[in-house]
This record gives sequence, structure tokens and C-alpha cells, in this order.
Amino acid sequence: MKYQYKRILDSNKNYFKKRSGNNNRMIFIYKESQVINLKKLAKEEIQCYMGSCCQVSQVAREQYVFPDGGVYTGEMKDGIPHGVGAISFDNGSSFEGHFENGVKCGKGVYRWSDNSYYDGEFQNDAFNGYGEFYWSNGKWYKGQWVQGNMQGEGQFYTDGKTYKGEFENDKRNGKGEQIWPNRQKYIGEWKNGKMHGRGQLIEPNGRVIEGEWVKGKKK
Repeated sequence: MKYQYKRILDSNKNYFKKRSGNNNRMIFIYKESQVINLKKLAKEEIQCYMGSCCQVSQVAREQYVFPDGGVYTGEMKDGIPHGVGAISFDNGSSFEGHFENGVKCGKGVYRWSDNSYYDGEFQNDAFNGYGEFYWSNGKWYKGQWVQGNMQGEGQFYTDGKTYKGEFENDKRNGKGEQIWPNRQKYIGEWKNGKMHGRGQLIEPNGRVIEGEWVKGKKK
């Protein structure tokens, strides 16, 4: 998409107006004073593409619209989000954090309209690294993520039950322990979210049951 930038005839302001050729929408573009010499550009019209000024390759604060309709405001480089910025969506969701070459990368916070939110690390737009997810219904997960999935070491809380251990593809897989609201505890192996393999169940009265579990049931 081709845009036109016109200098505002006010030497005290360090910004431009951007007018989209498609919808004639006006957006303010902020530039650092050391990046653009306003006097040199007085009354000059500059042709640019996708918000990236042809004469400037420095990072600047601008607005950018993603294909899904999300409106980005923040640092940009070569016409795409790069640095620190924020996205707002029509459905009430939002994101604030770091970008690299147009994708979420590094630390950030993604919030949904139902008050659920993720606070953690991103890579290529996906949850990746350490992060904490809080659901609006009270559930939460704190731990490692790999490309959007709970994977690695983590803690998960739901319906009064707390699990601490290994995850794979969003499910309890590997070794871990879970405590129920009545203080019953299971320590052992898990598969596809269920007790599976060698384990030890400690009942509230202190009784210990050891053995093999298959799909959540004692063998």
C-alpha cells in the first residue's frame, strides 16, 4: 500500500501526518529530531510504502495495521513493528511488549476481553520460554512454553488442585505431583494428563498406596 507523508507547517512539532490512499485515514507519525531534519523537508512531499519513509531507515514511533485488523502503535524499522509497542483489537484484546521484524519476540503481556492474560516470553508470535497464564475462571499456569504449548517444567492450578512437574503439549506428561483440596497427594508418573506409570498416592489420613497406575486408575 502506498502512503503520502506531508510535513505539518509548524517548526515546533516533530511529527508528520499520514494519509492512507485507500481510506483517506489520517495518522500521526512521530519521529525523533535527530532522525529527520524538518527544515530540510519543509513543504516537501515524500513517497513512502507501508509506513516506512524512503529517506529514513532509523527506528521511529508509528502506527501499523496488521492483516487481522490489530492496530499497532510503537517503534518501527523499515516499515514494520520493531522494538517496543502495543496492539489493540476490536474485540477488546490487546498486547504490549517487544517486537522483532514484525512479530512478537521477547517479553510481553497479551490480554483478552474476558480478563484472561498471558505475561511472559514470546518467539515468532507464540508463547515461548517462561510465562504465566491466568484464566478468567481462576485457573493458572506458571512455567515453560514451547511454540504456544505448555511444555517443560511448570505449575498448574485448577478447581483447587495444584500440579507441579513436567508438561508436554499442554498436558501433564512425565514426572510430577498433584495435591487435591482435601490434601490428598499423588507423586509419580503422568501421561496425557492422567496418572499413568509408577506412582505413590498419599491419602488425607496418611495412608500410602504405591504401585502402577493406568489412565488414572490403580492397576
